[in-house]
Amino acid sequence: ESKVEFDLDLRGKYSHEVKDSLEKFIHNSKLNGLKEVSIIHGKGSGKLREEVKKQLKGNSSVKAFRLGNWNEGDTGVTVVEL
Repeated sequence: ESKVEFDLDLRGKYSHEVKDSLEKFIHNSKLNGLKEVSIIHGKGSGKLREEVKKQLKGNSSVKAFRLGNWNEGDTGVTVVEL
């Protein structure tokens, strides 16, 4: 039995490495009936955040997404609505 994850931590990954884990995470979240999940990409240079944004835009399961509020991890987190 696998544990349902509400967030995916991509910190420390390179932009080209995130596509598969992001797609798998969104897919599994949807299968598990989740309505909202968080992608943790850290603040850094913003490259990872841009890549996450690009991947989310191309994913049909994603209804909307936004950067986290100050209490959710701020610009280091993208909150995704499924």
